[in-house]
Amino acid sequence: MTSPDDANAAVAAAVERFGRLDVLVNNAGASFKGYFEEMSPAQIEQQLAVNLLGPMNVTRAVLPVMRRQRSGHVISISSGAGLMGFEYCPAEADRA
Repeated sequence: MTSPDDANAAVAAAVERFGRLDVLVNNAGASFKGYFEEMSPAQIEQQLAVNLLGPMNVTRAVLPVMRRQRSGHVISISSGAGLMGFEYCPAEADRA
């Protein structure tokens, strides 16, 4: 869901099929393992896009629907890696 257009399309398809959206669970995540100096900028950017921008895009797409309904819940699940580092996982801090 790194593309806002894809997030909007997914929300529109869900509303079309079910008539409403009551719960959004942001649970997608990506994790590249390795030494930081061996990770490419593209890998870091992709991980940030999935773990940070993805949930933001989906939430942004679903909020207008929930506001029209005057109800709904957004649940975001994250990783403890944003609070505490792990060996061989230098780019995990974006999952806080």
